[in-house]
Amino acid sequence: MAANYSHIIEHKGHLPQEELIYSSAIRLCEIDKIYGKGVAKNFVIAYLINFCDLLNIKEDAKLNNIQLSTCALNILMRCNGITISELADMIRKFSSGKYGQFYGQMDIMTIGEWARLYMKERGDIIYKNEKISRFIRKRDNQCITN
Repeated sequence: MAANYSHIIEHKGHLPQEELIYSSAIRLCEIDKIYGKGVAKNFVIAYLINFCDLLNIKEDAKLNNIQLSTCALNILMRCNGITISELADMIRKFSSGKYGQFYGQMDIMTIGEWARLYMKERGDIIYKNEKISRFIRKRDNQCITN
């Protein structure tokens, strides 16, 4: 795989969510188009592995390779329009417990539910902010025509 991961991970995950949505950072749906098939999935898997390490999850409670792959694909299907900055923000919110208590055991359903809650929160922000809403529509239309 010839992806330049250092370029991919240039993001501003410390900004408010509104600014992350409105940023020019690369979106998950663009990574495979630019860097090759499977790179986006591997990128999300790397974030999930780091997430498990950050939370100091015991080895027997970590996601196995099949679960990591499934979680990454689920995140890509549900959240493919988010920027990599938003992915970093989403993982940060997961680890802070914003979307629910964490009891030391990772599973696909928990991560899927947290992703759903993040996307609902994101949708509410877009719906309430006309400037962001126009930006998203324009960016999505450009992506479709390219």
